Amino acid sequence: MTIQRRIPLAKALSDVDTRQREISEYIDRNKDRFVEKLRILCQQPSVSAQNLGMTEAAQLVERFLKETGFTTESFSPTHGPPIIFGELTSKRGSRTLLVYNHYDVQPVEPVDLWTHPPFSAAVEDGRIYPRGASENKGNIVSRLMAIDACQKAGGDVPCHIKWVIEGEEEIGSPHFAEFIAKYKGRLSGESAIWEFGGLDYDDRPLVTLGLKGMLYVEFKVQTALKDSHSARAAVVENPAWRLVRMLDTIQDEDGRILIEGWYDDVKPFTPEELEVIR
Repeated sequence: MTIQRRIPLAKALSDVDTRQREISEYIDRNKDRFVEKLRILCQQPSVSAQNLGMTEAAQLVERFLKETGFTTESFSPTHGPPIIFGELTSKRGSRTLLVYNHYDVQPVEPVDLWTHPPFSAAVEDGRIYPRGASENKGNIVSRLMAIDACQKAGGDVPCHIKWVIEGEEEIGSPHFAEFIAKYKGRLSGESAIWEFGGLDYDDRPLVTLGLKGMLYVEFKVQTALKDSHSARAAVVENPAWRLVRMLDTIQDEDGRILIEGWYDDVKPFTPEELEVIR
């Protein structure tokens, strides 16, 4: 026989408010420590396009995860930098949140346009100035800070967390499929959070509810066995024009895809989603 103890709604809401306040106060007390952690991560170069500092950055990310209580694994693809996979178990939650980030950054050139050295992580007037602070190392550290605050001030994280942090996002994640092939059985969860988040012009946090996908296609058109002079345009079809006509059949003037069946599996917006968009 199972006995359930009912908790009054007012008390439950009060407990949530108290926990949120304690977490916020903990963050305020410890923000300097996490800013320093962000500076350490940003001072480590990790330019994937130049293979600069990648292993060292991966080791630093893995260390930060371990310090926050994660069990970690470092996956090394055939070519490319390590991908860090971390898991954190909740004592009071049953659901799982999947989180994705990347530790690589874009090249810093032209360096002479920087007001501060790109890997100095200088702090001035409440702002930090390194490559990668907002894309994507700041997001890594802010999530570490939120998790740490939930553990220290809130008692525990509210759900299990699986965290994937790769090092080739800025160059198209060419070896990420290897990681997925090996870990796909361990990447299930009820929800997922993608890499970024930021503030709008009024400093309000932004929540991105979805992103478009990407599809790379290469077309080759050949209308002759060898190069032909433009004087023969009347009798030898120019493949460029055939390609233009073909491309014109893919999308109409309003941007709607004309390929048959393209929208068959697209779910319509719910009334709630439409309300958010409006």
